[in-house]
Amino acid sequence: MKLRNKPITSVTVFIFIAFSVFYISITRGHFIGTDEIALYQTTRSLWESGDLSISHINNTFQGRYGRYYSQYNPGQAIAALPLYGLGKQTGTGLRSLNMGGWVQVFSGPSIGQEPNRWGGDIEIFFVNLFNCFITALLCSVFFLFSVRTGTPPPWALLATALLGVTSYIAPFSTGFLQHSGEALLLLSAFYFLFVHRDTSKRMHLLFAGILSGIMILFRLPSAIALPSLFFYLFLSMLRQKKEARVPDSLLKCFILPVSVFSVPIFASFILHLAINFLKFETIWGKYNNEGFHTPLFKGLYGFLFSPGNSIFLFTPLLILIPWTFRHFWKKYPLESLIVLGLSFSYLVLYGTYTSWHGLWSALGPRYLMPIVPLLLLPLGHWMSRMNKKVLLIVGLLAAVGLWVQLVHVAVNFAFVYHYEQYPDFQPPYGFLFIPDAAPLIAHMKAFFAGDFRVDMWVVNIYRHFGPERLMIVLIPLLSVFGWALWMLRKNYLKLHSQYFEIQHTDKDSV
Repeated sequence: MKLRNKPITSVTVFIFIAFSVFYISITRGHFIGTDEIALYQTTRSLWESGDLSISHINNTFQGRYGRYYSQYNPGQAIAALPLYGLGKQTGTGLRSLNMGGWVQVFSGPSIGQEPNRWGGDIEIFFVNLFNCFITALLCSVFFLFSVRTGTPPPWALLATALLGVTSYIAPFSTGFLQHSGEALLLLSAFYFLFVHRDTSKRMHLLFAGILSGIMILFRLPSAIALPSLFFYLFLSMLRQKKEARVPDSLLKCFILPVSVFSVPIFASFILHLAINFLKFETIWGKYNNEGFHTPLFKGLYGFLFSPGNSIFLFTPLLILIPWTFRHFWKKYPLESLIVLGLSFSYLVLYGTYTSWHGLWSALGPRYLMPIVPLLLLPLGHWMSRMNKKVLLIVGLLAAVGLWVQLVHVAVNFAFVYHYEQYPDFQPPYGFLFIPDAAPLIAHMKAFFAGDFRVDMWVVNIYRHFGPERLMIVLIPLLSVFGWALWMLRKNYLKLHSQYFEIQHTDKDSV
């Protein structure tokens, strides 16, 4: 069954617009950790001076000409340049119109001092919107992927809504961490490899390779996903050869497709080494590598079962994996194997990392965030075949997930970190394994207290400027959101009608 591209494209576009506005509405508007500051300073330095050097802060090292450079790859910092420029021009325009008060509306409260400045600049606010758009695009690709696997459009749309609102990807839209970009690029690369499985078009392989290469330039540890992606391509080519959809020539069957996929990735690694040499005069770069000293079973227990850092706690819908994947495996055994392989790779890599918990920059097991969309991919197709009682369970898990994301978004982890005195907790990181001391419980207490730990852009506008200014901000956002939902419904109805028309035709032909 093949759906026409136009309705799918229209629905995908309005999913992106609706989620973009939604995520902008819940954004924090400033940073909460030095990882974000290091990336932002790289963006600012590139815009202002065309240089990668930044101030001496955490996770920076001295390099060429005695200057300091971030240890992180500059891919995301480069991608955020348009938002930095937009913020700078917006600030200049507002000041020239004697509307400096509106600059403060966007800038938010001043937090920290240079070089560790978390908020208070309009450029910070605009750069911090980067993941709003990245996460919205992630939801759009998830919808496309779901429909491509044969999920009926109503259930693909519902699964996308559950992913975007009730899963662990939602709170990452509020900051400038690299995990949202990693998740988007990983899912997109896998999507194009999946499309190539059906079409055998090398253009899709090229797209997958380019996206994988960009993923490396965004976040180097994401290279852990490459073996699984290469393995998937190899098995897909074997299947195509078996089905006689490709020539028997070894060159055309394997070498050329693998080359098309590999060249952009190889080029990205070369570029990565060149950037390292440019910064540190060594191709290997400099990293604050804490090593891999965590016992694997401790890390796995923390990621899967601990009351403070379990992935199931932060995305309750993942509890359904044994059932959703059992159903998905029957139709897509190879894809199921690859998703589980990718998940295993992330679990083992970060389960043995010294700082396996990933705290201080976000709540929860942030290193596992990129595999959440992959693990939820079978959800829509599975729901389409379930009865109302099972769907009620899905609804209950989604409601818990919604509450978890609300608390996560509303409360600033950095403020909780100091308020709860986590650095002095004994034994170290013991709060991750003691339910009463778990960070999520602390976030809930802060949420109900409603004090300074509740830290959102719209909340801060209300606190500092009152309800009138808040309404001036919210009304345009709500208007665009309403229009996007209306257009989404309009185009979805066309897609829905086309789906059932084709399904009815297929039944008649049988």
